[in-house]
Amino acid sequence: MDCDDELKKWFYEQANLHISSLNIRFREKCVIKEAMKNKIMNCLRENAITTDDFDSRFTSWCRNSFMVCDIGSERFLCDMKSKKPVLLYENMYEVYKKIHIETAHAGRDKCLDALSINYSWFNRELLQICLKSCSSCQQRKSIKRPTVSKPIIALEFMTRVQMDLIDMRTRPDMNPNGKTYKWILQLKDHFSKYCWGRALQKKEAREVYDCVREIFFQFGPPHILQSDNGREFVNELINSLEADFPGMNIVHGRPRHPQTQGLIERANAILSDALGKCYQKEISR
Repeated sequence: MDCDDELKKWFYEQANLHISSLNIRFREKCVIKEAMKNKIMNCLRENAITTDDFDSRFTSWCRNSFMVCDIGSERFLCDMKSKKPVLLYENMYEVYKKIHIETAHAGRDKCLDALSINYSWFNRELLQICLKSCSSCQQRKSIKRPTVSKPIIALEFMTRVQMDLIDMRTRPDMNPNGKTYKWILQLKDHFSKYCWGRALQKKEAREVYDCVREIFFQFGPPHILQSDNGREFVNELINSLEADFPGMNIVHGRPRHPQTQGLIERANAILSDALGKCYQKEISR
């Protein structure tokens, strides 16, 4: 039995424990299993007859909650309100794992948003159990340290933009054209929290200048462009952006004090963590 089979077995053991802890009235209907799906679809047939298996209460629940949809040559049990296929209990582990990887190992809320696009009748408690089984997230789990800082208030989009570089020299990326990218330039708007990312070959002011200039031509310049005191940001070439975009001011944080760049530093940590988990999955394959 490989690692994934062990994690799947552990997930369903924990899921069964959670379901058994619920009130007996809710256990059967908190998730839809394959047997229950077949029972519901049989109940929804036009010529279905009320029997011991289909009493009036069960029949009313089925007709008010579910519908059968034909998608291609397949028949699916769907939720009556959302018209989306029901996520079966037997498929939950594979779907939860797939969504978690596709969302760059995001947390429960983002995974729930992604699940709600294509599925219905998924269970948030079981999703949380699945997220706990992700070895990449457990190995790279960060320790949160509370910090006291003075908040920066932005009142509209592009009022203040922070930028920084992420060092990827230990895990460079080479494209088919033979170019090797060792740095990531990231900018983040303080009001909307919207991010821009660009891969760089070198940590030079010219590449930074060209990328920043391209972004500002597309979205417009901010009122304040904030960066740290790195040499790639503190030079005449970057300062010439003020001449290219009149009305924009360039400010720099305190030396050796990343808290003044808290927004972009957190964004860098999130992006680095997501890329690290993706790299880890590729290596493990």
